[in-house]
Amino acid sequence: MSYLPFLMKNSLRLFVPKTNHKICVQFLSQDNAKKWRVVGLNHIAIATNDVGKGSVLFRDVFHMKTSATNAQPDHGVNTVFVDANNTKVVPMMSAKDPDVFHMKTSATNAQPDHGVNTVFVDANNTKVELLDPIGGNKSPIWSYLQKNTNGGIHHICLDVDDIYAAIDDLKSRGIRLLSESPKTGAHGKDVIFLHPKDCNGVLIELQQK
Repeated sequence: MSYLPFLMKNSLRLFVPKTNHKICVQFLSQDNAKKWRVVGLNHIAIATNDVGKGSVLFRDVFHMKTSATNAQPDHGVNTVFVDANNTKVVPMMSAKDPDVFHMKTSATNAQPDHGVNTVFVDANNTKVELLDPIGGNKSPIWSYLQKNTNGGIHHICLDVDDIYAAIDDLKSRGIRLLSESPKTGAHGKDVIFLHPKDCNGVLIELQQK
């Protein structure tokens, strides 16, 4: 057993089961583990009762490119992809997840006007925003967290080149806004939220690019 000190020194453990006397080796060294990292957000999936009708919002209202409908029988769904330039629309993570996925996170920023604290996770071609409530039941995400105690995807944010033109256009199309005018968002830019009942059940935030 002269090799045993060498193996233990290099973070190997030996297990000798009583049943069959075979030596099972478990490699434990993190230094030798294969490194990996998140290279970008690929897509956001939105469930809808009809992908054709669901894609109208993104194609005709938001002027985004949509794919043809693709049947995915092995997954039991039809899919349509919407091109959002730097990702696709088809994400909430817990505070410990960035450590697991090796992604950069910002400091926590209080947003009292929006009733939340925010942390942004860098996904290279986009960002994941983590939220928790400020002010108890006065926070806009309070009721959401009461219904979804483990958290979840709260909203998606789309950059726009002219938020005021977007607001005028959306109003003319009968899409309701959650405020009369834009507020300053977490990045110091104008943002406004659209009513989810007019957007395939999804809360959508528009941000001035």
